Amino acid sequence: MRSGYHQVLMHPNDVEKTAFWTHQGLFKFLVKPFGLTNAPATFQALMNDVLLPYLRWFVLVFFDDILIYSSSWAEHLRHVRAVLQTLQEHCLFLKRSKCEFGLTLVAYLGHVISANGVAMDKQKAVLDWPFPAFVKALRAFLGLAGYYRRFIQSFGTVAAPLTALLRKDGFKWGPSCSYPDFNQAFVVECDTSVSGFGAVLHQGAGAVAFLSRLIAPRHAKLAAYERELIGFVYAVRHWHPYLWGRRFVICTDHCSLRFLLDQRLTTIPQHQWASKLLGFDFTVEYKPGASNVVADVLSRRDEHKGALFALSGPHFALFDDLRGEIRTLPAPSALRDAILAGEKPIYVTFVRPIP
Repeated sequence: MRSGYHQVLMHPNDVEKTAFWTHQGLFKFLVKPFGLTNAPATFQALMNDVLLPYLRWFVLVFFDDILIYSSSWAEHLRHVRAVLQTLQEHCLFLKRSKCEFGLTLVAYLGHVISANGVAMDKQKAVLDWPFPAFVKALRAFLGLAGYYRRFIQSFGTVAAPLTALLRKDGFKWGPSCSYPDFNQAFVVECDTSVSGFGAVLHQGAGAVAFLSRLIAPRHAKLAAYERELIGFVYAVRHWHPYLWGRRFVICTDHCSLRFLLDQRLTTIPQHQWASKLLGFDFTVEYKPGASNVVADVLSRRDEHKGALFALSGPHFALFDDLRGEIRTLPAPSALRDAILAGEKPIYVTFVRPIP
């Protein structure tokens, strides 16, 4: 349809609402301007009203795209004439270069329509798509591919693994995974680094759940003892439905936390965090970091990404001068050789003037 919304007259009472001021004076729209919120719906309602006698009989219309379909050539000529006359009566105009007449196959709204039925337009098919690296990109891909689901056999089954990734709790345990047995004791393994903390809830050799979380910026500068305490307090509180009302063990690689229940807490934050464990029945055991592998990985998974490590320390030129003297002077060289050979030390004194 030529000129689009400009073929729709504004209601006389609404003309004042379209007024705008320029250097040449005040102007008002007598026809519907582009960009209004309800402009598409208004234009679609206009087309539906104009072509209402023919809709779904031999006409489909979507905004300015009008599709006329017929079962024979003679019938098609009558249908085309009726539609063109109706548009002319309502002063709606078409652009000849954008119109196609008498086709046996036509592309319409992403589909190819012919005597054989409706098929997918191969030019708009999703043949090459970048690997979705995050949920939003995956949702965009599934939205585009889902538009053609009626043309793909068992589309839901094929796309099920991708659709499952969109769920908030997309990670699910399968039948082969461990399920909690409330008749057995639970063990919580914790580890905390500068950037985050991780924990594992398990029974024996079977893991029940994993936990990994970034540490709050205000906690990053705390002492290691307090960071470790905050880490396993959060883990216990997170899994309290499993742990409340039964005895369990907390394993940590911070040795001093073994005496948490016996030692005197010295700071207010320590009192605050330790009070959150009141009511839980647990014991704390020390587990070296070398054997606490899973929790250690969960707490440090992003800590070293893109990091640059360097070792720095003081350097004194005096030691370089001393080594040089030992290599050149006979007495210091003899002392060095005697020490290396395991002989009785020879006491030597030498004096070097300081410049």
